[in-house]
Amino acid sequence: MKMQFYTHEIHRETIPEPVPASKVFPEWYSSIELESRPLFEVDGDEITRPGGGSIKRCPGVQDIMKTGYILRSWEDFVFRESDNGELFINWLNDASCFETYCGFHDTDQTPNIPNKPLYHGYHKIPSPWMVKTDPGVSLMILDPYWHNKTNFTTVHGVVHTDVSPFNIQWFFEWKYKITTGMSSDIDEKNQLVKYGDPLMLLVPFRRESFEMNCNYVSETEWVRMQNVYRNNALDRVGSKCPYVKFRQTIGNLFR
Repeated sequence: MKMQFYTHEIHRETIPEPVPASKVFPEWYSSIELESRPLFEVDGDEITRPGGGSIKRCPGVQDIMKTGYILRSWEDFVFRESDNGELFINWLNDASCFETYCGFHDTDQTPNIPNKPLYHGYHKIPSPWMVKTDPGVSLMILDPYWHNKTNFTTVHGVVHTDVSPFNIQWFFEWKYKITTGMSSDIDEKNQLVKYGDPLMLLVPFRRESFEMNCNYVSETEWVRMQNVYRNNALDRVGSKCPYVKFRQTIGNLFR
């Protein structure tokens, strides 16, 4: 399977290339030290594992951090509040080779949404990247949640990048209320999106049809299923856990 990224040749070695998500783990996560400490007891025996109860041992978090590709900021952006209370964006380098345009979906387009965006709508900036995928493969655009940003959330969406090369847009909600200028370290940090910052998590997926069933089982069957789950998926002894072994067989899907 191929995930093809395209940009103009003038950007060669001047903007960050998209990278597999596994290559840009957030620093806070990577710095967690793995220590063995008791987690719980089973039949009077203490169960320990490296990392103890830290999030670094959560397979769901590990695997989403290894899934897809990260598209990083190609520019230094400065966000300000205009005199009329709207969000104003500066392209710090103001490079003529970038499209210095910001689209806007105001709250009139989402009249019934219960939690209104802070700055009266959603903003959208064209990136310098186009994406093309193999036939039958679409692209899910997600927020890189575990990079733990405080100022914006990328809006989720699905685009069908096998039909045509698709110009990826940074579609986002600005979450940080900007006060007067950049008067503090907190303001400065939250008013900037820096060159190289993770903006989007791009996850290709093959389109398939699914059907859903809800099943109601007896107490006996529920207990049996819970025991199967505990035996197969909970890493009591990492070297023997079937779920851990299965994850190891998957390898790195995104290169």
